[in-house]
Amino acid sequence: MSTVKSKKLQVGTDATSSNNFTIYQPATPDGTLRIGVGNAENPTEVAQFHSSGITMASGKTMTVSGQELIASPIMERRYISSTASISHATTTVLDFATEDFANPSSIYDFATNAFTPTRAGYYEIYFQAMLNNTNTPYRFMTYIFRNSGSLSRGYISTASGTEIFGIVSTTAIAYFNGSTDTFDFRVLAYDSSSNSLEIMSSTNSTYMQYKYLGDF
Repeated sequence: MSTVKSKKLQVGTDATSSNNFTIYQPATPDGTLRIGVGNAENPTEVAQFHSSGITMASGKTMTVSGQELIASPIMERRYISSTASISHATTTVLDFATEDFANPSSIYDFATNAFTPTRAGYYEIYFQAMLNNTNTPYRFMTYIFRNSGSLSRGYISTASGTEIFGIVSTTAIAYFNGSTDTFDFRVLAYDSSSNSLEIMSSTNSTYMQYKYLGDF
């Protein structure tokens, strides 16, 4: 049996180098086998094979049955950091100034209070808000908006003059194009005497969270 030893093996001889692949080791061997696009002289790394498995190069993806595998979940959770005063019968976009966590990074815009996903696909979104019992609120609604339209709504109501307070939540699954589509979170409340009302702050009172599901 003969053994052929080489640090680089080009697969394909097309005149267009991007139609060829190269299997190789780095100049200084480090226990990895690499696959790159291009000729052996200058391949662009796609993935590394090593004793622990496979690592995709930065910006590269792996798909199974046409679906991209996400190694680390894309998600974020934020909450309002101080009590928000909202006017009677006025839809208000909430400011989620405080980050609980974000992976890989936040997509929140502090100027618009909106989120702009940078990866196209479907997102699962959850939102809840806690209405304080300041004054005499009798109707309270929470909304998830995509661009200028409502995706979902939570609602609680009683007769005018009868006080209500507590947490109202809503959830949605929707597609975002990864560039211009945005989502934000809004509340609307009514007071029997048309007074301003309060949305409570804290990590477990008024918060939002989302998770990327994939591009089907």
